[in-house]
Amino acid sequence: MGGQEFAISYQASFSGGTFEGGNDVAIMAIPEPNSLSMLAGSLGVALGLQRIRRRRSS
Repeated sequence: MGGQEFAISYQASFSGGTFEGGNDVAIMAIPEPNSLSMLAGSLGVALGLQRIRRRRSS
C-alpha cells in the first residue's frame, strides 16, 4: 500500500491562487498515476459521447 505524495512550492501566491510568482509556501497533493489515467479515460468517454450526440442531432 502506497502513501500519498506531496510537493512543496516555496513561491506560491495565496492572494493570487497560484503556485508561482509569490512568497508563500504551499503543499500540493500529487495524484496517483491510476487516478490520472481514470480521469483521462473518463474525459475521453465524455467527449466521445458528446461528439456522437452532436452528429445525431444534426
